Amino acid sequence: MNIEIFKEYLRIPSISAQKEHVGDMRRAADFLKKLFVENDFGAEIVETGGHPVVFAEKRIDAEAPTLLFYGHYDVQPVDPIALWQSDPFEPDIRNGKIYARGASDNKGSHLSMLLGLFRSRPKFNLKCVIEGEEEIGSVHFESFLKANRERLACDLVVLSDTGCISEEQIVITTGLRGLLTFEVELTGPTRDLHSGVYGGAVDNPIRALTALCASLHTDDSRVDVEGFYDGIIPPSKAEVDVALSLDCSQLQHDAGRALLPFPQSAIRFSPTLEFNGICGGYTGEGSKTIIPQKASVKISCRLVPGQDAVQVFSKVQKALVEHCPKTMTLRVFNFQGGNPYFLNTADLPVQLQSLLRKTEGLLTAFGKKPLYLREGGSIGIVSAFRNVLGVSSLMVGLSLPQDNLHAPNESFSLKIFEKAADFYRAFVEED
Repeated sequence: MNIEIFKEYLRIPSISAQKEHVGDMRRAADFLKKLFVENDFGAEIVETGGHPVVFAEKRIDAEAPTLLFYGHYDVQPVDPIALWQSDPFEPDIRNGKIYARGASDNKGSHLSMLLGLFRSRPKFNLKCVIEGEEEIGSVHFESFLKANRERLACDLVVLSDTGCISEEQIVITTGLRGLLTFEVELTGPTRDLHSGVYGGAVDNPIRALTALCASLHTDDSRVDVEGFYDGIIPPSKAEVDVALSLDCSQLQHDAGRALLPFPQSAIRFSPTLEFNGICGGYTGEGSKTIIPQKASVKISCRLVPGQDAVQVFSKVQKALVEHCPKTMTLRVFNFQGGNPYFLNTADLPVQLQSLLRKTEGLLTAFGKKPLYLREGGSIGIVSAFRNVLGVSSLMVGLSLPQDNLHAPNESFSLKIFEKAADFYRAFVEED
């Protein structure tokens, strides 16, 4: 039965980034509301300035602690569609995994959580928030939190939107890198020019842009922006030792020759500046001999504790201005930023310390003792929960390295799906 519910959910192409799927986003929200109501939760669809949020709750005792469970029903686009081995919105089960867009990120992870809650006899008050804009930056989520601060009041946020090591070893995620994104555009001539008539006499925006991009790193891929690493809080020796002990075979498989030294440590503790896409000139079939008018690049930075998104953006922007050729007009735009998050488990209240110990014991049922690890990804809403609601987040990672998040042939382990539901049921029940 659980698998059929999962399949029905996965068939909804809830792609938040594409306007043609606005109706599908509403279908996914309706699906969740119906599921909550059928399992004795009060539920409603809360409108935002964009895609709606599904809010549900079950009150047990006014004196009992309250847990708020988070997930997101939106998924990534499916391109390139030709690389999928099966229809991304017709779930296919192969070798113990279910393949579909959103299977791991995040429908499988939060649906297993909800199914566990539905089967439980909880000792906590339960609140659930499933949003529809995580894949496009949760642009309206902080406003939703502020507008509903009182009804969302809780003692701890719980979510599964991070990764684990294997089907037998789950990760309690203690930190996330922050994320800032922006675009850079260089304009040279007043229009596209004939490369024979003007070549050699006019600077080329593509050449200028690639040189500008290259100026932001040293030859060993370290970010070469003044002040970029200022204020970083280094990880503990214990954290580094755990990271260095992790297997790198999946990273080696995915990265090939591009893999840099100490990758498991780098993705958890090092900030980055990455070029996500570059555009300029003619890219169609055959050749078109022009000097383009413009060239642009999309840039993202992953940030670690001690860095601030606005301050880092200011430093990178200053470097871009300083290195931009005088032959070009520079435009930096579409800035969005979120700060890193770190949970010091020793700072949690005694009651939550006890819950964390219980969590560790329950997760051992997967096969091995869970690990406490930071993760290289970014979930901006975790900082928003802390800033707006004043609470910490317990992140239980369920996605495997080979789940192909954001890529063709995304999958989710059915073993993890079933065991995670059992974990969440036990998590909210009496000891």
